[in-house]
Amino acid sequence: HGMAELLVDLEGEPQGDSRWSIAGAFRGRHIPHDPATGHAVTFADLAKKSTGREALACLKMDVDNLGYLFSQGLKDRTPEAKEPDGWRDRTSISRVATLSRTLDVFFAGHLEVLLRAEFDDVYLLYSGGDDLAAVGPWNRIFELALRIRDDFRRFTGVNPAWSLSAGIAVVNPRVPVLLVVDEAEKLLGASKTI
Repeated sequence: HGMAELLVDLEGEPQGDSRWSIAGAFRGRHIPHDPATGHAVTFADLAKKSTGREALACLKMDVDNLGYLFSQGLKDRTPEAKEPDGWRDRTSISRVATLSRTLDVFFAGHLEVLLRAEFDDVYLLYSGGDDLAAVGPWNRIFELALRIRDDFRRFTGVNPAWSLSAGIAVVNPRVPVLLVVDEAEKLLGASKTI
């Protein structure tokens, strides 16, 4: 029939018929499951896993000053620079694309693996690019935020130019998830003004 066919593997382990072109992709999409039933865990059941008060929390987190990092982060100071300010612009499509893909490896790939291994009680609402949203037992969300901060610090080689901001909303498990995410987004915005 003459059409090229492609399989996209979202699990990171391509398998199948060798006549297919296979492309792997990271997708942050972790969902907690009840080991007894295999069904997705409800928010009410997640809240019961909290320490102390039964509550949920939503974490919204993103990279600070990303536009600046993309526009200025690929320049270096060199005596040979032809620019009047002494900075040589090394920005190129391939460097920007590589930086973007590298961030996605952290936010979609690394976080999916981290949640599966250590935070299996957290829903990853979305994660990729330079940001994420997650919901889980309130105390576990605080632990996750600290872990992500530490992992991101190592991921960026402890470069002080790279940092994250976060907003965490703690709520009753009966509050609609969209309202919780909106509140966490507001808190994220407030954290960037400090």
